[in-house]
Amino acid sequence: MNILSLGCGPSPDLMAFEQINNSNKNISYLGYDINACWASIHSEIKQYLKPQNNIQCNYEPKDAFDIFENTTTVFTNINVIVMSYFLSSIPDLERAKKVPLLFNLIIEKILLHSKRII
Repeated sequence: MNILSLGCGPSPDLMAFEQINNSNKNISYLGYDINACWASIHSEIKQYLKPQNNIQCNYEPKDAFDIFENTTTVFTNINVIVMSYFLSSIPDLERAKKVPLLFNLIIEKILLHSKRII
């Protein structure tokens, strides 16, 4: 399972996937969050997950809008996209107006290249 979490915060989605992963399949988790307050929590999560070989976790302190608007990156293996914190924390009207563009870019750079969507 390859998870992309935009605005991941403290990664409750990762913990949920960890709990329901009864078959011990590999989980690859990529979390983006621009809030620097989460950096220490992300470090603790990585330490907690170290003994578990089936979960690979990476965090990047980047803005979701920048990731999709300003790069040519294509995500080819993502089959789960989590945006719960991201959507609930869009603070201003100007950024809110860009959400349809972001969804179009997610379709272009993730969904059209995915082998399987869950």
